[in-house]
Amino acid sequence: MVDFSQMIAETPQAAQLQDVGQFKSFYLDSWPTLAWPCGFDIAPETLYQMATGKLPAWMAEAGVAEARLAHA
Repeated sequence: MVDFSQMIAETPQAAQLQDVGQFKSFYLDSWPTLAWPCGFDIAPETLYQMATGKLPAWMAEAGVAEARLAHA
């Protein structure tokens, strides 16, 4: 389970998602990225890191810094 409350509170583009009805309007775009009609989205690798506390294996192997992912 992932808690998006802090990310939503700190991201002006996501402000509309504080409304439960707006939050529920998510969809997967063609990448597949978790997205909302307001234009806010969260990449799959960011969701993975939020849920597990780890970088996806392909990113760790490529040497992608965790700090970079945290600001994605």
